[in-house]
Amino acid sequence: MEIPEGTLWRFAVALYGQPGVADDCLALQDRYGAAVTVILWLAWAWAEARPVPVGEARGDLLARIGAWRAVATDPLRAVRRAMKPHEDDLPLGAEARAAVKAAELACERAELALLEAGTGSSGRTFATLEEAVAAARATLPQDGGGAEDLLRRIFVAAAHAR
Repeated sequence: MEIPEGTLWRFAVALYGQPGVADDCLALQDRYGAAVTVILWLAWAWAEARPVPVGEARGDLLARIGAWRAVATDPLRAVRRAMKPHEDDLPLGAEARAAVKAAELACERAELALLEAGTGSSGRTFATLEEAVAAARATLPQDGGGAEDLLRRIFVAAAHAR
């Protein structure tokens, strides 16, 4: 089954390609345990003034993303990273690692499709940049300081990714 290329997917690809955004996203992922797809979703919602679910509805949506990440996205990422130092040891090692990377990306596309589907006419739009950044920061499993600056840069870039 083909995963649809929704509006969020196109936005996420454009935003991720902005200077510094990929590095900031990876820093959030590696230092703070961020789900980059959730950060990109919230940045999209803010930049496009789209309402996001609140309360239990948002919690349920994020729980579904977390469950998927735990069984699919995160294990594939761990395998891909573990393969990197060894990819040249086998004749087709680089190709095998590229296939794992493609599967990881497909899992992230599935996450974005679910997040986009969960963004509807009900919910709440973010009134300010600070409100959007605070919502993103609240999704971080770990926050030892410094995450807010990374998030702010991503959200500012989001305004130009449209």
